[in-house]
Parts: sequence; structure tokens; C-alpha cells
Amino acid sequence: MWILVFDNVVTCTNVGHMLSCNIVVATQDFFDGSNSLPEQLGIFFTDVPVDQRTYRNGLDCLIKTVRAEGVLGFYKGFIPNWLRLGPHTVISFFLFESLRKTAGINPI
Repeated sequence: MWILVFDNVVTCTNVGHMLSCNIVVATQDFFDGSNSLPEQLGIFFTDVPVDQRTYRNGLDCLIKTVRAEGVLGFYKGFIPNWLRLGPHTVISFFLFESLRKTAGINPI
């Protein structure tokens, strides 16, 4: 049995979080039957014949996107996504810091 001794609460919390995340990742496939191995590996089987596909591979997609739309074509949807995630991130940080203050832990 391993006994871990830490000198502060932050280190103990971080180690506990890392261990619990590793346990979840290691066991989630046994309980989640919705994803098959090919889907998890990013292999998707389509009914589109090879000669009718828009792109041959990832590099072909990159080249065609740069030629058609320029480098800024890769940033389509960035602003709406930022508008969605920006407030969430700010609120999360304020909440996290206020909880730390309530628990008596110094802010980061």
C-alpha cells in the first residue's frame, strides 16, 4: 500500500485529481459502448467512392483550403466559438478564486 504525504493541500488536490482522471480514462471504455474502436481512432467508413471525395488526405485538404480561402480560412468560426467559451472561462476563474478564498487558500 502506498502512503503519500504532501506538505500542502494544493499538491494533494492536484495528485488526487490526476489519479482520478487516469482511473476514469482507463475504465470508461468498459462502460461506454457507444464508441467503437475505429471511431475512437478516427477511422470513419463512408459510402462515398474514392474518386468522388473532395479531399484525398489531410495534406490535400490543407493545400486546397489555403489556395481557395487563404490562411484565414482556418479561422472560420473562431469568433463565435470564442464568444461562447470566453465568458465561461472568465466566470470559471472568478468562481475558482472565490472558492479558494472561502476555503482560506491563497490565490494563485
